[in-house]
Amino acid sequence: MIFITVGGGPFYGFNRLIEEIDRIAPALKEDVVVQKGCSTYEPKNLTSFRFLSFNTSVSYFKKANVVVGHAGAGTILLSRMLNKPFVAVPRSHEKKEIFDAHQLETAKRIESKEMVEVVYDIADTENAIRKSLLKINKTWPPSEGRQAAVKTIRNFLKKEKENK
Repeated sequence: MIFITVGGGPFYGFNRLIEEIDRIAPALKEDVVVQKGCSTYEPKNLTSFRFLSFNTSVSYFKKANVVVGHAGAGTILLSRMLNKPFVAVPRSHEKKEIFDAHQLETAKRIESKEMVEVVYDIADTENAIRKSLLKINKTWPPSEGRQAAVKTIRNFLKKEKENK
């Protein structure tokens, strides 16, 4: 099963990703489940939910062979914790899918990880999923440590403060 999640933010849909997943779902030969959030597109070729409880989301993460999602920290961390190959599709600030470019920055930062494929062009989504399906029996590398996370958060907060 392939689980797609766009997060629980109350303001931004991610129709671009949901439409592409719906288009390619029949060719994937896997069950596809989507948590589509505020996306308005209604998929025809897969199972979708607007929002899921945290426990239900975790259940889908555990069942998934591959997780596809926006480049949100929670999605990345849960994929890592559960040792799931992850396809990051960062939302686009230019396309009004998010309020800034932090998901793009996050995707660039994790792109070098063996268990991650990053999609910058939505047409590359199917190829990224197929590559990730080959990683099912691999594992995420050891954590870079708490200090790296603290540094990233501090830098983000510093940028936020400077932009106000």
